[in-house]
Amino acid sequence: IKTLSDYIRDTPKLNLVYSTLKAQEVIALLPEIAEPSIFFLDIDMPMINGLQIAEMVNDFTAVIFITGHP
Repeated sequence: IKTLSDYIRDTPKLNLVYSTLKAQEVIALLPEIAEPSIFFLDIDMPMINGLQIAEMVNDFTAVIFITGHP
């Protein structure tokens, strides 16, 4: 997560708004997203997986799946 966060911070026109390892925190933020966004989601997370969260995002949000598993 640190590598990806650093990359986003160093990339012009990208603004890191939030970073977390907890899926519950992501779900709590979903209603507040009102502008185009990009979510980087791990597919394998405890409690709920990234595929399930991707189904919850609005039409203005792009989802990019990442994983530490080969």
